[in-house]
Amino acid sequence: QAPDTTKIVHLKKKNPFKFYLGIAASVATLLMVGSVWMYSQLNAVRQELRTVEINNSKLNTTIETLNNQLTETSAYYSTIANPDTKQYILEGNDLLPEAKVVSYVNDKLKSVVINTERLPKLDASQDYQMWADVEGEMVDMGLISKEKSLLAMAYIEHAESLNITIEPAGGSVHPTVERLVTNVYL
Repeated sequence: QAPDTTKIVHLKKKNPFKFYLGIAASVATLLMVGSVWMYSQLNAVRQELRTVEINNSKLNTTIETLNNQLTETSAYYSTIANPDTKQYILEGNDLLPEAKVVSYVNDKLKSVVINTERLPKLDASQDYQMWADVEGEMVDMGLISKEKSLLAMAYIEHAESLNITIEPAGGSVHPTVERLVTNVYL
């Protein structure tokens, strides 16, 4: 008989635990990568939301401003178009011959609207101020805005004339009569 030359090789048993551990590690890695990606996406969406909120706030402010301007302008035009409104032209004098202001006075509505489109611009140290003459006393009707060409002024009962003077910035308590640039009798 021939000697038995058969070698016995012992095979290692496969450990199923390592296989499942590898799958679990892969899944954990995918979840971690996915979580990091979702976190970065969440931050990007939050930033975009902040931007949208800021733009929305600016848009709301703009819409509110436009609505206020529309309301104001509608009120001016309803006064101007009213059949009881009288129109007076204040022409410039020798001090400011190119000045021209159109005033609309409605005694029933107690309103005065002026168009200052043809009133020459002043520097920052001066303002135009409007006055009503009531029985020889000049009563302040308000400063004339440098930004608007159509504006409402204070209505003064029993005004005999409308007058515009150039005053120091911020206006005066009493008119500087030497700087009267235009007036009209009512």
